[in-house]
Amino acid sequence: MTLINGQPAQQVPTDDRGLAYGDGVFETIAVIAGEPGLWTRHYERLSAGCWLLGFPPPEASTLLDEIAAVTGHDTAIVRVTITRGSGGRGYRAPAEAQPRRIVSVAGIPGHPIAYWRDGVAVRTCDTRLPYRPALAGSKHLNRLEQVIARSEWRDAAVPEGLMWDADGQYLMEGTMTNLFLRYGDELVTPPVRACGVEGVMRSEVVAERAAAGYPVREQSLSQADVLGADEMFLTNSVIGLWPVRELDGMALSQDWRCCRELLARLTGRRAMLDWLGEGS
Repeated sequence: MTLINGQPAQQVPTDDRGLAYGDGVFETIAVIAGEPGLWTRHYERLSAGCWLLGFPPPEASTLLDEIAAVTGHDTAIVRVTITRGSGGRGYRAPAEAQPRRIVSVAGIPGHPIAYWRDGVAVRTCDTRLPYRPALAGSKHLNRLEQVIARSEWRDAAVPEGLMWDADGQYLMEGTMTNLFLRYGDELVTPPVRACGVEGVMRSEVVAERAAAGYPVREQSLSQADVLGADEMFLTNSVIGLWPVRELDGMALSQDWRCCRELLARLTGRRAMLDWLGEGS
């Protein structure tokens, strides 16, 4: 089922500014047994993105009702898209936006449980992330660099690729994930002030570590930094955390103690593993 402004539908008008210009934001939410995971963080980021683009976000209660309607309180992946709504030709936005809500549901991803148990192999992408400080951190609809980067490979054994900054010097994030490295007890993650997405699971990891007395440090990361780390893992709100065992064919440390601990402790992650079939 897809709801558009609360009504079952499958089409948007051709003058929708999200379609024409990528003028909107979105969230992809893991709903487990009817409960939207990390909901507060998702809604805060969506709201911030709407205000950044200059139009008001929908009420949280409205979105929660629509998420419940499309999932039927089941387990699924929900995408919430908010566009500025319809508008005339040209980049100039209408004086008074009438945002359009699109809430759609999809099945659970078909990732093998081995990705969590044995780690994943990742590669670096040729496509780079442009510097966009005005939009950095937000989950806006313009994802063309990620689309191009993800089209660089078809190997099913490599589920993710890492993207460089605009200068090709530092690894910033995956096509769909954020990146963490561990050195001893310290976690490091690239900053998202100039480019990249401030993932909700990234924020959850940072908060969890800070609460445990281990603040996460933001630092630009070279490939040498990755190869010298004690642990590497990737995060997003759907997969939770994936430990990384290999980068561009080079073996990495498999001391995944931090990833294992966080996966078990973070809200909803144990339920997610039960859902994936690993059990407790």
